[in-house]
Amino acid sequence: SKIRSLEQKLVSAPNRERFEVLLHIAFEYRNSFPDSTIIYSNEAYELGRNLKLSSDMARPLNYIGLAYGVSGNFRKSLDYLERAIKVATEQKDSLQLGYCFNNLGRMLLDADESDKALVNLEQARGILRRQGDQTGLAYVTRGLSDYHKFKGDLKEAERLALEALDIRYTLGDDRAIISSLLELGMLYQTMGNAAEASIRVFQAEDRAALLKDPETLTEVRVALGELALQAGDINKADRYSRLGVADASSIFNRKLLTTVHMLRSKVLFRKKAWKDCIAQLEKVKSEARATGNLHAEKEAMMMRLTCFEELGDVEMVDEVTETVKSLNTRISNNELRKE
Repeated sequence: SKIRSLEQKLVSAPNRERFEVLLHIAFEYRNSFPDSTIIYSNEAYELGRNLKLSSDMARPLNYIGLAYGVSGNFRKSLDYLERAIKVATEQKDSLQLGYCFNNLGRMLLDADESDKALVNLEQARGILRRQGDQTGLAYVTRGLSDYHKFKGDLKEAERLALEALDIRYTLGDDRAIISSLLELGMLYQTMGNAAEASIRVFQAEDRAALLKDPETLTEVRVALGELALQAGDINKADRYSRLGVADASSIFNRKLLTTVHMLRSKVLFRKKAWKDCIAQLEKVKSEARATGNLHAEKEAMMMRLTCFEELGDVEMVDEVTETVKSLNTRISNNELRKE
């Protein structure tokens, strides 16, 4: 509905306002349809060039880099983010420079380049602090929390996650607060603090219920289902996974859909409902392939292999075994491409 409202503004918007609206639409599409982010950002960039804008020209390039990062195309993401940094530097656009360094840091973290990621995230934090941009500061602080979680320094990750949450409470953006609460809940689960993890995720659920946003509510239900599964409460995990799958038709974020169907598959696997699990894993495979998530696809194939073994289907065991071998090769080649 937000995108539809923005698209209506495009019909009569004067050029400078049109530039802004195009970028607002591009940003809204980033997680669900990154290809659309690229299309709208390119249109905004060309419009900005025609208008000879002396600032903000890094933003469409930054969004394109972000979109390629979401899609898993790290090479193109790097190319566009470096172009964005160059333009922001030339235009002395400090705010966009901060956001560029943040997105570059997050992309490098996703690409397992943690040391390089830290350099960029620290640069982003310094710039955004000087600019007084609290929204950007919350993003980069959360990114630094992810870095320390990746490195195994969970106490520092917790400190930074709480700092990011405090900033978001001050800003009052419910969607961002819910995201931080879920991240914090999963961090506490990693730390072995199941009680605190549950508190944070239930806090997220309370806020999500007020938003009436199916995608946000599904994110929360997946988190609650994962917590229940790890605690061995299969009935609770079953309930949350069913709710997640029921909402799948109104969700467009394919990364989220992958986790929804994976949770349901894990529940069916634990219940030894082999045939139902195989059908659900087919959905995981479909969503994982659409987003280029080879690791999720491999996890789904490994579970399928066990299901067919339990059913005694020798022919399918052989077929899935070959698929797993192929995936292993593709994952190895993908790691080489990243390097």
